[in-house]
Amino acid sequence: HDGLLIATPEYNGSIPPLLKNTIDWVSRVRRDGGRPVRPLAGKVVGLCSSSSGHFAGIRCINHLRAVLVRCQMEVVTPECSVPEGGSAFDEDGNFRDERLYKSMEHLCRTLIETSRMLSTRIET
Repeated sequence: HDGLLIATPEYNGSIPPLLKNTIDWVSRVRRDGGRPVRPLAGKVVGLCSSSSGHFAGIRCINHLRAVLVRCQMEVVTPECSVPEGGSAFDEDGNFRDERLYKSMEHLCRTLIETSRMLSTRIET
């Protein structure tokens, strides 16, 4: 895959331990059989967060962005942080707030466009 979208809750103002552990382990993979690999480096990533409060996971996204940049990932600038995550969606799973819908749409569009652009550049 050329791009990745990470949606995460916020734990105590930071990255949940399972997500951090996953990133740490995956970033350590250096070989697949005898073939060298870099599973995260150069990949494009978009970030989403949520919390039960009004901060909407913003603190988590800042920490996550720093970790992923250190892993040499290309983190797109738009992000989507959802406050009051437990009540932010209707019964069909859609955002109740049009602003959040547009924020997520902008993030996804940027992620797809950036992934295509970098993928095309690598292939040529």
